[in-house]
Amino acid sequence: MRISKTLVFIIGFSAAFIIHPVSEVTFNFLHQEVTLPYESGFDDLFEPISWSPEAIELMAEQIEQLAEKDIFTESLLNKSKALQLSGWPLYLFFKGASDKILSNYSRATKDLFIGYLLSASGYELALASENDEIFLIIRTQSDVYGKLIQEINGKQYFCLNQNPENWDKVVAPFINNGTQPFNLSLVYTNP
Repeated sequence: MRISKTLVFIIGFSAAFIIHPVSEVTFNFLHQEVTLPYESGFDDLFEPISWSPEAIELMAEQIEQLAEKDIFTESLLNKSKALQLSGWPLYLFFKGASDKILSNYSRATKDLFIGYLLSASGYELALASENDEIFLIIRTQSDVYGKLIQEINGKQYFCLNQNPENWDKVVAPFINNGTQPFNLSLVYTNP
């Protein structure tokens, strides 16, 4: 009996150190394919039933914890820097990646992941929700036409992914929120 318990322990212990193979994910960005390594860490996200400010904060914490040890997130952020992306092209880059790896999740979860990536890239943003949609409220110093601008704490913000008439209950759920304003430049030079 002692041998079998030892054998079970050894098998269980060694299984914990099995290296999971890293696969790849490919998505389109401005008429080119981007391929990055991917491990399925985001397959374990638990979406809330309703997107209250508290649910946003809990989900943001979940995304931050997964992203800290995720190869894909690190590669995605590094690739965005290598491509020298900023402004609208950066948003489109993160949106393409989010749509690909979170294809089984709601638009709100995808937008929350994009918010995490923008924050991790140094941009100052907050989030709001209404009717189970997440609004990416981002600081800008650019002139914005056709979008609602609101002043929060003396800074100019607009909603990046929607055009709501108003937003309240703004939360800043990410631990390392950026400080840079978002430039709405459409300029992209492929390095």
